[in-house]
Amino acid sequence: MPLLPSELQGRSRRTTRGAGPGVAGKQKRKDTRRVARLVLANLALVALLYWMLFGRGDSTPGVTRRVPTRRYSTDGWMSRKEMLDRARPTGAMDLAENAWNTAQEDIRAVESMLTRSGQNLRRVRKDRHLGDGDEDEDTDAWAARGKKMRKARRGGSGAGKSIGAVTDPWLVVGVPTAPRAGDADYLTETLETLLDELPDETETDGTHHPLFRRVRVVVMNTKPGRHEVFDKVRARFEKGSATEDEFAAKAAAYLQFVDSPGTYGDPTPNKPDPDDLHNPGNIPGHAVRQQTADLATLLDVAASDTGPAASASYFMFMEDDFRSCEGTMQALTYLVDKADAVYPQWLGVRFSYGMNGVVMRRVDLNPFAEYLATHVSRQPPDILWREWVEGKREDVRSHTLGRKVLVYKWNLMEHIGEVSTFAVRPNRPKWPRCYDQMKEVWSLSTAEKFDGLRCDDVDVSPCVKRLRVNVENWHGATPSFHWAQ
Repeated sequence: MPLLPSELQGRSRRTTRGAGPGVAGKQKRKDTRRVARLVLANLALVALLYWMLFGRGDSTPGVTRRVPTRRYSTDGWMSRKEMLDRARPTGAMDLAENAWNTAQEDIRAVESMLTRSGQNLRRVRKDRHLGDGDEDEDTDAWAARGKKMRKARRGGSGAGKSIGAVTDPWLVVGVPTAPRAGDADYLTETLETLLDELPDETETDGTHHPLFRRVRVVVMNTKPGRHEVFDKVRARFEKGSATEDEFAAKAAAYLQFVDSPGTYGDPTPNKPDPDDLHNPGNIPGHAVRQQTADLATLLDVAASDTGPAASASYFMFMEDDFRSCEGTMQALTYLVDKADAVYPQWLGVRFSYGMNGVVMRRVDLNPFAEYLATHVSRQPPDILWREWVEGKREDVRSHTLGRKVLVYKWNLMEHIGEVSTFAVRPNRPKWPRCYDQMKEVWSLSTAEKFDGLRCDDVDVSPCVKRLRVNVENWHGATPSFHWAQ
C-alpha cells in the first residue's frame, strides 16, 4: 500500500524548538515539496498498476487485458472482433483464430451436406411421383404416405375389427380442448398419434398387450357449442366406419368425448386483465383463470364416483396440441412400474412439459382439483402445479407430505400448436422436440427438470437415497428404447 507522509497519517510535525521564523518557513517548504513528490509518486504507481491490469496493448508481455463486463454484444452474440479481443492467456490469439477458421469450415460443410440432402429428397420425391404437383398436393401425398406407414407398423389389423369397450381402466388421459383463432385443428393429430400408441389386438403369442382396453381418453370441450373442431372430430370418431377410418375401431374403444359441466368457473369475471407482456407477478387474466377452472372441472369429472377414473389407478394430463412420440405409451408403463419400485410414495411422474405428460395417482386428483379451484384468481395453472410439486405452502404440504415428482430423462411428447388459445403470447424459446433431454427444458422449475448432474447414469431423477429414492430397488427389465441408445 502506498506510504503517506506523517501529515496525511494524522500525526502532526511540530516546528523545531528554538528555531527562528526563517528556519520554520524553510522546513515548511521542504515538507510541502515532500508531500507533493509522494502524491505524484503514488499517482504514478496507481496509473502503472491500472495500465498493467487493464491495458489493452498487445506489445507488452505479461499484460493481462481487462475482461469485458458483458459476455455478449447488444444483439446477443459476440462478433469476431469482440471474441478475439477478450482476455486470454499467452498464445490464445492463434488458438482462437484457428478455432474460428475451423468453425467456418464446419459450417460450410454442413451447408453443403444440407444442400445435397435437399437435392436427394427432391430426386426421391420425383421418382415416387410426389414432387410433380404443387405444394398442397405434395403435402397431402406425404400425409397419406405417413398414415400408410403407421398402418403398416400396426400390421394393418385395426381396420374393420372391433376392439371392445374399456371396462377396467388402468390409466385415464384427460385432454381439455378449447377453440383457437381460425378454427386451427391440432386436436386431430393429438388424438391420432395417441391412438397410434395404443394396442388394437392381441400379441402374436395370444396374450394381451398390458394396455389393451386399459386406457380411457377423456376429451373435454371447455366451450360447449362454440368449438367447431371438437364437434368435427367427435362426429368423425363416434360415427365413422372402421372400414373407412383406420382409427375408428381404436377411437370407439378408447375415446370418450364430453362437454364441460362447468363445475368450476371464474370467481372474479369482472376483474380487469393484466398486461400479459408486462406481468412479473403472473397475475392471471380472465382466459387463464377460466383455463384453471376448466382443469379443476376435468379432474372433478374424471375422479367422480361415476367418472371414467373412478376405478383407474392413474391419471395423465395431456394438452390438445401435443403429439405423442413413438414409444410413449410403452415407456409410460415402464416408468410407472419403476416409480412404484424405487419411490413408492411418488407424487407424480413427468415425461414432458407444460400441463402435459404428467401422471398422478387417482387418490391425489380431488385434493389437487380443490387446490386449483381455491386459487383460480391468484396464479396460472402451471404455477399452481409448481407450488403443488415444490410443497412450500402449508396447505400443500398438509396433503403432499413432501413427496416428489419423478422425472424421466427424455421428453416423449412434442408441442405442435402454433396458434394459441390466448390472444397475447410473448416470444418464447423453442419448445423441446421428441427425445430431447428433460434437463434442458427451459419452462420447468428445478424440481421438475431431470437432474443430469447426479442421475446421468440412470433414467429417472431424483435418484439419491437421501430423498428416499433407491434406484437399486428396480429389478425389472429396462426396455431397449431407441432414444436411449
